[in-house]
Amino acid sequence: ENDVLPARVADYELEQLDRLCLSGRVTWGRLSAGTSAPLKSSPIALMLRAHVAPSERAAPESLSPEARTVFDALRTRGALFPGEIGLLPSVVERALAELSGAGLATADSFAGLRALLAPAEKRKAMVESAGRWALLSTTLESNFEAVARALLKRYGIVFRSLLQKETQLPPWRELVRIYRRLEARGEIRGGRFVAGFGGEQFAAPDAVGRLRSVRKQAPLDELVVLSAVDPLNLVGILTPEARVPAVYRNRVLMKDGVPIAAVEGGEMRRLAGSAFSDDQLRTLLARRPLRHPVQAHVRATSPRPSGKARVRSSIYHH
Repeated sequence: ENDVLPARVADYELEQLDRLCLSGRVTWGRLSAGTSAPLKSSPIALMLRAHVAPSERAAPESLSPEARTVFDALRTRGALFPGEIGLLPSVVERALAELSGAGLATADSFAGLRALLAPAEKRKAMVESAGRWALLSTTLESNFEAVARALLKRYGIVFRSLLQKETQLPPWRELVRIYRRLEARGEIRGGRFVAGFGGEQFAAPDAVGRLRSVRKQAPLDELVVLSAVDPLNLVGILTPEARVPAVYRNRVLMKDGVPIAAVEGGEMRRLAGSAFSDDQLRTLLARRPLRHPVQAHVRATSPRPSGKARVRSSIYHH
């Protein structure tokens, strides 16, 4: 929330997401339900309620007795405020965190998730103000065409290799059938748009024009810092380097759309040649603003990437 949404939404405020959740338009939770895991390392999804369908989930055997007690209370009595569960607040907090990490619980407001991740001295008041808690009994809809269109909207161009890190997707063969049908209707374009990748590729109507315009664009010396959990972290997928794990503390530094350095586990790694020193790269990667021009004292001229690299980098811009 701190690294991705502010980069996408102008003047982002926490209350905006809370209002969407409280209105019933958006919900949150772990979709890849399984054994319980620490909440901080659990993949939590934001989803429109219109895109989910009811689905029952059984409690795993690995749940603690406290979490199972809270699970049973929510299953038999429905959505409850924390004080209605009938256990000590500290026990309820631990149980809700365990259930959320296992993909079994959610709250009316996104503030509920923030509360479970807050320091212990602030957690009680935040949990109580997050609204009701309920079992998460939803799965993504099986409307494959909606998924196919969402991927095109996200990336502009879609091909099999691009989707390596996506989860909860239909099989590629199903997506290809949909894209071929949309191409036959004239809604999208099919062809070879990105060099270096085999198989069929499909593009939104305006994507090809954007690729061409970016390729012809003179270097702007624009630097962008991305969180590694951002969907635009395609290092190791569209580029030859090893991947940068999608961990929120990791970051990727891009110059004119080309990844040039990353921070992983606190260590800086170069991804492409540049005239920046290691200290300059660490300084840029540590900055909170996600976009900034090259300052005069670190401005440098670097070799312009090849045609193939420019085509690849344009997907980052799109």
